[in-house]
Order: sequence, then C-alpha cells, then structure tokens
Amino acid sequence: GELLVAGSEDLGASLWNLQTRECVWFGSGADRTAPQSVAISADGRLLAVGRANAVVTVRETAQPERIVLQHALTDMINSVAFSPDGRWLAVGDSSGDVTLLSVPGDASTPNAGSPGQFQHGMRTWHAHEDRLYGLSFAPGGRELITVSKDGRAKVWVVELSGSQQGVATAARDCAFLPEGRLLTCGDDLCLQNLTADGV
Repeated sequence: GELLVAGSEDLGASLWNLQTRECVWFGSGADRTAPQSVAISADGRLLAVGRANAVVTVRETAQPERIVLQHALTDMINSVAFSPDGRWLAVGDSSGDVTLLSVPGDASTPNAGSPGQFQHGMRTWHAHEDRLYGLSFAPGGRELITVSKDGRAKVWVVELSGSQQGVATAARDCAFLPEGRLLTCGDDLCLQNLTADGV
C-alpha cells in the first residue's frame, strides 16, 4: 500500500504517504483523547480511528477532514478492523463487546444525520468476559478472530455472530494469514499458529 495511518501518545492520529514520506493529514482529538487503535480499509479509501472515549470515526483518505461515519460506544475502544470488502468495521472494547458497523458504500454520499447518529446498521454481541485486545477478519470476510484479557481467542462467523470453540491463549493481538485458514496469535513472549477449523 501507499498509505500508513498511525496513532500516537501526543493525542493525534496521522496519515502518511509512503512514497513521498510526507504526513498528509494530522488530526488531534478535540476532546484530547488519544487514539487506541487505527486501521485503513483494504482498498485504501477509508481510515478508522478508535479512541479511549469510546468514539470511533471513519474518514476518507483522499479528504481526511471529511467524516464518513462516527459512532459512540459505551466503553473504551481497544481495536478496530475493516472487513476485506470494506463494508463492515469491527470494533472491540474494554467490556468484551464486539460491534459491527456497516460502512456507507459511497463515501461521496454523506452519512444521514449528524456525527454519532448511525443510519447504516449495527450489531453488537458480548464476545469475552474481559477487555478485548485485538480482532482481525479472515481474508474472505466471513470469519472474525478476537483475543481478550480473559485468555481466550475466538473465531466468529460474522453473518451469525456465533462463535466456534475458542482456545486458551495469552494473546494480545491476532491476524489471519493470506490463505485464510491459519491464524496467528501473539503475546509479549511468543507467537502461536492455529487453524481456524480447529479453534
């Protein structure tokens, strides 16, 4: 990709052009809340920023000042991830909940209502008994893996919001490999490779 989004402790999220090595956008939170998690959609069109004040914002990378979607949850956001097709944004929070937000298909059409009024669909379910550390979609977009402080990694069938059996692991973050069936969970000391069918 040509873009990199970063969140920093100086309370700002920034968007960088990797070819020119220039910062093309810097946004500091008006509420002075630092970003907890950032993500760019697979097509590079959208960037998401989740903050400790439980607000997630989606912007256009071409016009970062333009808010495509903004939504307030009830607890601190720890992780955000776009589905491969960019239609969904998964958000994990400190209560152990996962929220799926439907992303507007045409960023040139403003989201109906003011920021914070979500008009395009949402699903939330309680995924873990402790704070959620990380989440990641499988390449096909059908499955979502989550890892939590409760010591478990779980794979969810997104269409059903129903989980397969989880595994005990001290993972802090997770990702699917490109072929889609092997996933990796890691903590401060090691990585574990797991098969999605066997989780």
